Amino acid sequence: MNKLPASTGWLWIKQGFALFMKQPAGLTMLVIAYSFLMQLLSIIPWVGPVAAMLLTPVFCIGFMRAYQGVERQQRVTLTVLFDGFRSPALPRLITLGALYLAAMAVMMGIFALNMGDVAVQVQKQQMTPEAALKQVNFGALLFWLLVIGVPAGMAYLLSPMLIYWQQMKVGKALFYSFFTIWRSLRAYLAFQLCWVMIFMLVVQILAMIFGPSTTQLLVRALLFPVALVLYQCASYACYKHFFGAPSDEPVASEKTAD
Repeated sequence: MNKLPASTGWLWIKQGFALFMKQPAGLTMLVIAYSFLMQLLSIIPWVGPVAAMLLTPVFCIGFMRAYQGVERQQRVTLTVLFDGFRSPALPRLITLGALYLAAMAVMMGIFALNMGDVAVQVQKQQMTPEAALKQVNFGALLFWLLVIGVPAGMAYLLSPMLIYWQQMKVGKALFYSFFTIWRSLRAYLAFQLCWVMIFMLVVQILAMIFGPSTTQLLVRALLFPVALVLYQCASYACYKHFFGAPSDEPVASEKTAD
């Protein structure tokens, strides 16, 4: 456990940023296209949001393939976003998406239990957001985040890449992802903490520069997709650190059942 220094987490962020800067426009357009597709899916009542969550690991592979191409000086195209759909690992990726959906549902349920009817009162303008925050049990939320959210994030971080490039079964990929991160927990926590601090700092700087204006809202709207692609670039660097640069073709598929 903790065989890597905490500074390794910062190294993943730097490597991810360097990768992004090789084709910033192409990668930004890719994540904007992805966001647009997710918005289209969300329009469909009930089915749409569920489908979006199920397909999250599938689209993740599209991004990882894009980052692999950027490293090889290949131009980013929108078609790479759908590489996960053309993979034999597609059923396993969707299964991983179902587990991701279940974890999110558990976290949202815990959040709802801690909020009670506060959210409804705010929505009906029966309570101000400031008063609502005073009634939220942040201690309990933090406890459940550490108990469920962090381990789930550790298990998920590398799983799509392990399923696609290493052709692992879902359970094995989750196992390898979790214990790979667990053995380098300091680096992982530094990675997540640095990322959150950078994002919050950028948001605060934007607020100071533009103030409560429409320009700030537009810049923030662009910031979120850029932040997503930067985070994924860093995740790709993390995968490479532990498992090496991925090859053109995935390894031979495991013959055991999913």
